[in-house]
Amino acid sequence: MLCVEVGGTRIKAAVLPQEPTLEQLREVVVLSSLTDGWLSKKVPLLFSAGSTDSPLLQIQIPYSKVSLSIAGTIVENRIFWDSRSKGVPQQLKLACEEESQCTATLDNDAVSWAKGSLEYQRVTSQEFPFPSLAITLGTGVGVALIQDKDSIYNIEMSYTDCPFSRLKELTKNQPLPLSNRWSTHGALGNRFFQWVFKEKAFTDEEMLPYLTEYNERFQACVQDLREHLDKMFSITIASFTIGGGNSRFLTIPSSFPLPVLLLAPQILKAAKLSGDIIQLLGCLRPLSTKVYPSVEEMKKQIAGPSNSS
Repeated sequence: MLCVEVGGTRIKAAVLPQEPTLEQLREVVVLSSLTDGWLSKKVPLLFSAGSTDSPLLQIQIPYSKVSLSIAGTIVENRIFWDSRSKGVPQQLKLACEEESQCTATLDNDAVSWAKGSLEYQRVTSQEFPFPSLAITLGTGVGVALIQDKDSIYNIEMSYTDCPFSRLKELTKNQPLPLSNRWSTHGALGNRFFQWVFKEKAFTDEEMLPYLTEYNERFQACVQDLREHLDKMFSITIASFTIGGGNSRFLTIPSSFPLPVLLLAPQILKAAKLSGDIIQLLGCLRPLSTKVYPSVEEMKKQIAGPSNSS
């Protein structure tokens, strides 16, 4: 199967066997290229044999199925709506099938990463307790609630009514974007780094003076989310699964209240695996996926308050 993730910064892709072994995963070559405008109506053309600029043309291994993960709310293999969708076709699954001439599946990127963490646990004979909160730190913040091995909720961070009181307190010194809307993506995603480094590229060494602040923000976010989701789902979260490119800046203290599976890039590389393998592993695993808040609730928020007289 050709597994592809179209992220806000990079496209990652690899051909993976079903139920791979650890040794097979160590041999996988992951293609990585800048997204550069592909997160748009052009996405299906990634799979087109006639698209001369598609980075996927570098993949020489044959495949018969395609699985794609992408930012945005996915409902029944369709993109519901999202300000980040940037013209991505709502019928993306059908469009990708038409261009690739293969059966295609489609999923949200945070959910796909959560599924990949489950597959990683299978491959490495690990098992963390459920329910588990999966958090990915990349261009933005992705969150999924793994209820059990067969069911996952995509937590849409832009629409959840979690107050984030601890995290907001720690971000008072960071200016809001032009939209004047606070978000977890701004607190822990690319906007944080753009603010700290004044829109300039930076090295991991240059990040050292800001590690304490970043970790404090992350731990506040985790506490806020845990309390909110415990209440909304009438559950007790039992573990955390954490990854994504910016998880390399995290240090999990010994006092952390719950078990943590940290799948940061440097940890994966130490195991002789690609730092991007978790996202792509998730493309292999079909699971029951739900959305929180509900699509109906998100539609209400998009529409805004009604003008009743």
